[in-house]
Order: sequence, then C-alpha cells, then structure tokens
Amino acid sequence: MRNRPNTTGVRRLVRLGASSVAALSWVGLAGCTPLVPRTFVVNSTSDAVDANPGDDVCETTTLGQCTLRAAVMEANAGGLGFDNTIMLASATTYPFALWGADDAAAVGDLDVRANVILVGNGSTVSATTSPNNSRLVEHHEGTLTIRDLTLSGGLSSSLLFADGLSVGGAILNRATLHLDGVTIAASRAESGGGAIHQIGSSAQTTVTRSTITNSQSGIVSSDGAAVWIESGSILIRQSVLTANAPGDRYSTGRSVIHIQSGAIAVIDRSTISGNRNAFWACGAAGCFFAQPTSIAVDGAGTAFVARSTIVDNGPSVGGTISAVLWGSVLETCTLPATSHGYNIDADGSCHGSAAIGDVSLASPAALFGALGLHGGSTRSRVPLAGSLPVDTIPSGTALLCDGQLPTDQRGLAAPASPGTNCDIGAVERQPTDP
Repeated sequence: MRNRPNTTGVRRLVRLGASSVAALSWVGLAGCTPLVPRTFVVNSTSDAVDANPGDDVCETTTLGQCTLRAAVMEANAGGLGFDNTIMLASATTYPFALWGADDAAAVGDLDVRANVILVGNGSTVSATTSPNNSRLVEHHEGTLTIRDLTLSGGLSSSLLFADGLSVGGAILNRATLHLDGVTIAASRAESGGGAIHQIGSSAQTTVTRSTITNSQSGIVSSDGAAVWIESGSILIRQSVLTANAPGDRYSTGRSVIHIQSGAIAVIDRSTISGNRNAFWACGAAGCFFAQPTSIAVDGAGTAFVARSTIVDNGPSVGGTISAVLWGSVLETCTLPATSHGYNIDADGSCHGSAAIGDVSLASPAALFGALGLHGGSTRSRVPLAGSLPVDTIPSGTALLCDGQLPTDQRGLAAPASPGTNCDIGAVERQPTDP
C-alpha cells in the first residue's frame, strides 16, 4: 500500500485561505493502490547499465553487480505495477560516469518511469566527476520518493539532453515527487529551476525536512530560480532554501521560487534566507550582488505561506498575481497579498488590508539569530529572546496555534509549552535555545 504524507494542517491552510483552490486537492489524499513490492540493493558505486532490463534482477554485465543506474532501469522495465525500493549503502558516493542524452536511464540523468522509493542512507549521488556533468534525475511517470540522500553537482544544458530542455539542474519532475531529508547542492541550469523544475498540470512535488542550497540558474538566459514550477503544485515543508544564486551577471528575472501558469505553492514552516543573485548590480554606490525575489508568482499562480521565515534575500513575495500569508516573517511584497494575521514585514506591503496581529518594523531579519544548525535536520534562524515573534500568536489561533501545526521547522513542539502562545515564523523558540 502506498502511503502519503500527513498534511492535515496544510489542507486546513488552503480551506482557510481559498476554498476554491481545487488544484491543491492532491495534498493529503487518502487513497492507496496495492502494488507488487520488490527491492533492489545497490552494491557497487560504478555507473553501469543493467544487462537485461525486465528479468527482475539488478545486474550489470559483471556477475552479481547491482548499480544505481541498473536498479533504475530494472524498476522502469516493470512499469507502474510494482512498488520498487532501491537501497543505497550508508554514507557512500555514487558518481555519474556515463554521459549522454536519452530517456531510458542508460546514459546521463536517471530517467524514472516507475514507482520508486530511493533510500539514500546518508549517501550522495554526484555528477561532478562526469566529463560534462549531467542533470541527476528526470521523473517521467509514477511516484518517486527520495529519502536521506544528497544530490550534488547536477547540470542541465540544452546540449546534454535529447529533448533540448535546459531546466532542472538536479531534478526535472513531470509526475509525483516526494523529497524527504534530501539535500540538493551545487546544481546548475541554463534557465528555469537550477535545483528543481516541474512541468505538467498534474505534476506534484513535496519537499520535507530538506535543504536546497548553492544552486544557480539563468546561466545563459534572462531568468532563473532555484525552484521553478511551470504548472501543478509544490509543498515545501520544514525545509530551508539558502545560498542559492539564481541568474548571472546578464540575468534580469531572478527568484528563489518561481510559480507560474496557474501553479500553486505552499510554503509551510520553512526558512528562505541568505540567497544572493550571481548578478552584479551597479550604481552610484558601487557594485554589489543583487538580491533575488524569494517567491515570484506570475500567470495566475498562487503562493500560500504559513509560519515561515523569509528574510535576508530581496523582496519576499513578488510578481503579478497573489499570495496568502499566515504567521510569517517577511520583508516586502510587490504583489497583492492577503493576510490572515500575525505577519511581520518591513513596510506593510505584505499585509494587504491588515489583519489581527500584523506588525511592520524596519528590519525583520534583525529579530533572528544567524542561520545555522539549531536542532532538527535543516538550518534555521531562531528568534532572539524577547523579540517580537516570540509568544505573539495567542493559544488557540486557527491553524497557527491550535495544534494543527504542532511542531516547528526543527520538529520541536509549538508552542514550546502546552497552553502557551506560539511564535511567528518557522522556528518556535525553546527554553533551551541560547
């Protein structure tokens, strides 16, 4: 039986903000489909193809050798009727060595056309040693779940792929994708999403307890983002996006997360901080690295942001359509925003018609300590003792402090003590925090 993540609080968020948002109805669906289970245990770091895809045996031409690429090819050969688990060894690096362009996983990126759970066990899949680098994963159909894995060094270039697409440096998703405890690092794309790019109206991505960092996009184009959602939906939960550099010196359209064409994004108890465009902006005061918009929303897209911290980037939310905000710390908004209360920003631009608990002050980022490992599996920013975000949301406030989101980004209790008030932003300050 295929289990889906618990997203009760997110369903509540959508109902409170926009009851007509049918496009996000995939979040938290209860159905499951019985599939035939099978497991492939990868026992080699070599990058070699499966000798006979479809024989239910992961084995290259070397007797007994099962590589990651061979396991993916064997999973694909079984179609969608199998529930495939691919197990990697603990703390091991699996470098790409077969460069080329196809959609069969035989060369280049790992094309997934099956239901696959890839269990990383703290390992790394890397394209940095390939002669020309490569995108890491292209997910075509089925449900792909990746757990406890680092994806490093992906590169998407129109010269590398048969379809000419130059988007999605680490992952190009066309189906249903779940990332849990995943780090995407140092990936690049000519355009679109430097880390993740999504295509397809029914495509769905969830990113949970994960890190997206040091990605770059817009290498040769005028726009770029770390995560680019052309259509479909994305949920980013208890995760961090930091040190991403969308765009280069010639780029003009830059964001950390780009939502377009009616797509929907939910940002839940997450931190977006410390992202810098690789673009030199020059003026009377000299030249500096420009700051990208954190979440850009265009083409009838919508962003829902709850209990998140979005500071030290550039405009927090920008674009042409709308954002719906709950209990978050932002800087400025350059598009219509609907506040459901307890949002902090720099100038009132994120409040719309101000709701209860909305506050503006000059430097929201100064309310927090530095980004770092403060508990949990991802980096975060803890509100300073006695600062405005701490204990500001009254106990019982719908969604924000009524038990529907019972933990913070770090997985620690929110509120910190039962029956007390909750903090604004991604992190709930605990008595043990310095």
